Amino acid sequence: MGWTVNYTRTAVRDLGSLPGEMAGKIVDRIDDVALSENPRTSGKNLSGNLAEYWRYRVGNFRVICSIKDSELEILVIKIGDRKQIYRDVRRMSSK
Repeated sequence: MGWTVNYTRTAVRDLGSLPGEMAGKIVDRIDDVALSENPRTSGKNLSGNLAEYWRYRVGNFRVICSIKDSELEILVIKIGDRKQIYRDVRRMSSK
């Protein structure tokens, strides 16, 4: 029994702007997470008012996700370079 992975429009756009090899690595990583019994074991949750989100590391990139246990869904919200991603997520969550 695996988890379903869905991507927001923002995440799809972020993924499309990356070089093909890196985009493939990110998709593979999230697919591996979805196959696990508990996706929280391979990621870290964010802190503060962003504690509802989880992050997965792929090289210098971070994948920010929301995990919905009741639906067995991993929703990929944002993908970006580690230097900028957390600022972007804070901006998104304050809207």
